[in-house]
Amino acid sequence: MCLIHDIVEIDAGDTYAYDEERKKSQRERENAAKERIFSLLPDDQRDELMSLFDEFEANETAEARFAHAMDNLQPLILNDSNDGGDWKEHNVTADKVYGRQGMTIVDDLREEMKNHEAFLKANVHFHTSEERQECYEKLKRLPMTFVFSEVSTIEMMALGVSKASGLEMLSKCLGIPMAMVMEIGDGNNDYDMLSKAGIAVAMGNAGDRLKSICDYVTEDNDHNGAGKALRHVCHLSNSL
Repeated sequence: MCLIHDIVEIDAGDTYAYDEERKKSQRERENAAKERIFSLLPDDQRDELMSLFDEFEANETAEARFAHAMDNLQPLILNDSNDGGDWKEHNVTADKVYGRQGMTIVDDLREEMKNHEAFLKANVHFHTSEERQECYEKLKRLPMTFVFSEVSTIEMMALGVSKASGLEMLSKCLGIPMAMVMEIGDGNNDYDMLSKAGIAVAMGNAGDRLKSICDYVTEDNDHNGAGKALRHVCHLSNSL
């Protein structure tokens, strides 16, 4: 889906994320490029690829939302690697970057939920941990999985769904025993996952509770802790 979408963007002339003037003609240019490129194909292939492009644009399916997330994440990673070189060149301020990654604000959550067939996960952010606890006390009898994360966030998933269960399922699909799986985490929502991993690594910025169950504590997020942990463990494996 991402590749098909990128082909159209290249043909239409890629629109810079913060170029408000060029964004005004983006949809028109991309629709014209989509029609021109895919109309060169047999009808069945044309329809399939146009459908993929339109699915990305609609951003409604789980696959499209994931593709959008990756599409937004890549520029952040690239700019982080070059000290914000692209942002500096185009005079992009922090407010613009944060604004583009911002959450969608809705007036009524109950009404918004009616617009979706299902939710994979819900994260609710509170002003204080006390407000979070009050909400949890009202919801805890529901058949759901609840996890406290960050200072005052509660995560809600289907009953039995967690990072740990997802890791176990992936491990089984790949035929890799959990004893050979390395996991790195820094939050309360990583606790169950790390407790089941063969090699558990806590980031330096993790809390004491998480660090207490881990085999190894690396440096924090600001000092490439994950990369250093990977090199450390891979070096030990090669030495065996």
